[in-house]
Amino acid sequence: MFCGYCARMPVAFLEKPRLAATLVLLLGLSSGAHASPLGCGEAADIVERSLDIPQGLLAAIAKVESGGNPFAVNVNGRALRFPSEAMASEAARVMSNPSAPGARPKIDIGCFQIDLAWHPDAFVSVRAGFDPVINGIAAGLFLRRLHLLTGDWREAVARYHAASSEGARYALDVFRVYEGQGDPHRTAGERRGTEFAVVPQAGRSQRRRWISCLRGSGVTIFVPAKRGAGCATPAGHQRL
Repeated sequence: MFCGYCARMPVAFLEKPRLAATLVLLLGLSSGAHASPLGCGEAADIVERSLDIPQGLLAAIAKVESGGNPFAVNVNGRALRFPSEAMASEAARVMSNPSAPGARPKIDIGCFQIDLAWHPDAFVSVRAGFDPVINGIAAGLFLRRLHLLTGDWREAVARYHAASSEGARYALDVFRVYEGQGDPHRTAGERRGTEFAVVPQAGRSQRRRWISCLRGSGVTIFVPAKRGAGCATPAGHQRL
């Protein structure tokens, strides 16, 4: 099913909850209260068919961006994988809070790693951005707009990442995966030489009490917030 009108809509369209819900219904799904049960690949397939994007291209972007993990968060180049949507969305929400002291870090979220600073109106809430379908709609609309500007899918993919030589290298990685020649687990974070950390599961009472601290060269550490406590490395962090 191709939604020609949807393909022409700007990413800011998702600022309207009713219109966002309508688009999800057009895709044959309901977004539900929180995350859809679909994975990144399934969401990519639905959005590709609906927005007339080459089949498998958006899925390749998801594999390169997040390794197909809907709860992936990249902070200043440091890639983190959370065990749940609740923890991922709370961490991203806290870090992106404009009223917090200090400069806000660069944060990319979800299957397709949407940059919250570049696309501030992409989602009705940070939590909504972790829904694979909603995240895919934002990515698909952005990719379609870039294709309309460039007339070339490879150039559109490059600009999805960066309008520079780095974008060209990124497009090369995506098209290797798209054409079945690349490692789908070689994600964008690994290409940049960054470490991947798995954030350990926390108790239910702690999920809303995460705080973030930027240390060193963009390294982000998450710990449960405790009154009077500073930042500490949580047990269970590991490199993938």
